[in-house]
Amino acid sequence: MREVNHVDGPWVEYYDNDKCHIKTQGHYKNGEREGKWRGWYDAPNHTLKYEGYYADGRRDGVLRWYDEDGNVTFKASYIHGARQD
Repeated sequence: MREVNHVDGPWVEYYDNDKCHIKTQGHYKNGEREGKWRGWYDAPNHTLKYEGYYADGRRDGVLRWYDEDGNVTFKASYIHGARQD
């Protein structure tokens, strides 16, 4: 995934730059990931791959990864970037 350190506002990355299938979506604040971030599998199903929350660029809250059928395959909790499990 391409990281940037000078962006503020919404971030959307697409598969193959086709602007049809979103790969990653989130928000940057002061150049750091902030709030909810999500990623999707590529075609054909384009289902949710992961979702998690960030504060000041660090994981903060629950991170979940899913298989292509929508089943949770990994779940972990974070506080200020430190895993709590």
